[in-house]
Amino acid sequence: MYLNAEAMFSMVDNLFNGINILVWMVGLGTLLAGAIGVSNIMMVTVKERTTEIGIRRAIGAHPKDILQQILSESMVLTTIAGMFGISFCRNDIASSRYASQFKRRRQPFSSQLRISGRHLRTSGCIGDVSRPGTCLSGNGYQAD
Repeated sequence: MYLNAEAMFSMVDNLFNGINILVWMVGLGTLLAGAIGVSNIMMVTVKERTTEIGIRRAIGAHPKDILQQILSESMVLTTIAGMFGISFCRNDIASSRYASQFKRRRQPFSSQLRISGRHLRTSGCIGDVSRPGTCLSGNGYQAD
């Protein structure tokens, strides 16, 4: 079976169309999950503030005012969280681009094992602080 350039282009184009549809589906699912999460949090907020809402209604607040307050709080919180997330991703991408400018020297496998063993020993000592005297610096564990 021989493929010409047009058939190859068509295959690659179909592949990227499928990837584009998948990305849109993931994005819409993420937005839907976010909307459900925000509505759930706001429902809990309203349940916790029933006395405050009752007092505001007794003073003379209209239901429209209370709804406006709850919606404005949710919009402000989601906007701040979204801006934080976007700035975090932007900084993460910028730092990874900066780090990729430098060539990395590949360490030999034995030194990788030595580094990971040192980290494991340290994490084991940190996890075993409930028993005093079980972690000695540089020597691992003390025999019981």
